[in-house]
Amino acid sequence: MNYIYSSNGTSWSIGGIPGGPYGRMSFCNGTFFATGDTGAIATSTDGINWSNIQTLGTSPNVLGEVVWAPVLGLFVLNQYSTDVGAYFTGQWTSPTGATWTVTTTDPLNQGGQNAYREPKAGLGLVGMGTTVGGVYSGTNIYSTTLVPPWSTNGGASGYLVFGGTRFVSFYANNSNGAWYSTDGMNWSAGVNVGSNGYASYAGYLLGNFVGCLYGIGGSGGIVSPDIVYSPDGATWSSAKSPYWPTYTQCEWVGGADNGTLALLVGGTNIPNIAATSTNLSSWSTTPLPAIGTGYTGIAYGAGLFLAVTPIPNPNPIVMLL
Repeated sequence: MNYIYSSNGTSWSIGGIPGGPYGRMSFCNGTFFATGDTGAIATSTDGINWSNIQTLGTSPNVLGEVVWAPVLGLFVLNQYSTDVGAYFTGQWTSPTGATWTVTTTDPLNQGGQNAYREPKAGLGLVGMGTTVGGVYSGTNIYSTTLVPPWSTNGGASGYLVFGGTRFVSFYANNSNGAWYSTDGMNWSAGVNVGSNGYASYAGYLLGNFVGCLYGIGGSGGIVSPDIVYSPDGATWSSAKSPYWPTYTQCEWVGGADNGTLALLVGGTNIPNIAATSTNLSSWSTTPLPAIGTGYTGIAYGAGLFLAVTPIPNPNPIVMLL
């Protein structure tokens, strides 16, 4: 399966990863991980040469992004039923990224169909946002061992991000609350960081917590602003992405940075375009090679940006810039 890579975020080349399809890209503890909706996973230390090509689990086995948990010495990723953040069907761990072990026990020992966002690691623990029973429960969970039951804490449920010395949590519905914690267990009251939108992406870019918001209800409303960012999770600034307000649902779904340049990709909603910024306050666009129907995963490591698209374009237009 094809992917693209770049050393500067503007000039791109096309590479290939055996297996797939892959819809997500991660970089942690010196390793790239490409993961997909059919349990596909592959690893690379340089972003060019790939190994450990395998399929984890049996259907349903949608794999999320991989995170490195230093306190455990393990790579961790979640498995889902239909989409990342949907009903949890398992959690995989590996000390090397080559051989994986799975547990299908619900992290809260509640059984049934519960949903958990992708795990994040920091401050000596692993945390996840929850959507227990498919409904956002308004809490996060954390563990130092990954052994159920995990502990619950406060904070907005949804997208959990770790950066610098703290966690930030975005409530992934139209309340847009953002909470922060310096220990992962106790949370400061959230603030509203936007209006009339959902969080489609949350990450840590250029030393800031970044949330991307998009309109709700089909043609209902333009989010203004559609990008919010903060160095500490307490004080927030806002910006408008390049395609605001061209699309009612300007849905950025992935982000990465190299320390000086941040990139956002928009999946099928904003195909084959990246939004770029050096300061998070002003954004421009750069075209991406049209090898698929839209890039849904991007990561930076080993001196390279890597981006993947889960659905190849049957008639690709190759643009090497």
